Amino acid sequence: MPDALSEVAPDAMLDATTATPATQTIRPNDNVDALRFYQRRGMRLVRLWPDAVTQARKLLKPEIPLVGADGITVRDELELDRLLAGPNPVEGAATS
Repeated sequence: MPDALSEVAPDAMLDATTATPATQTIRPNDNVDALRFYQRRGMRLVRLWPDAVTQARKLLKPEIPLVGADGITVRDELELDRLLAGPNPVEGAATS
C-alpha cells in the first residue's frame, strides 16, 4: 500500500538511490504519516524546534489547530534531512 503523501511529495527530492545536500523538510509534531513517509525514504530527524508551532499560532497563523492528527497537541516542529551521500540505508528493508 503506497503512502498517502507519495502523491504530493516531489519524487526528485526523495530519490532512494542518491542523496542531495539540499534535501530538508520541516513538519509539525502531530504529522506521524509524514514522519513515517520521509524516514522510509532515508531522511533522518536532525532537529526539534520546541514550541515553534505554538509561536507561529500566536504571531502568524491563529487558525493552526491546537490538536491535530490522532489527537496529538500541535506545538513543535521536527526537521528531517537527507544524508549527503550514498544510497538509502534501508532500501529493501521490510516496510511494516
